[in-house]
Amino acid sequence: MAPRCPFRTNGVACAVVGLMITLLLHFVLLSSPRFNWINPLTVTIPVESFNHVLMSLGLM
Repeated sequence: MAPRCPFRTNGVACAVVGLMITLLLHFVLLSSPRFNWINPLTVTIPVESFNHVLMSLGLM
């Protein structure tokens, strides 16, 4: 018996592989020192980091 829609299987497989690649790149970048935007300073001083974001957007 032939599958009803082979494109559905391919679509789901591509979506899952794409999600896995996206998550892998996300965590690799977060673990690198250059792109790590989660550091202890932003956890302890959220107001200053928020002000930095506003300044970088030109809103302050």
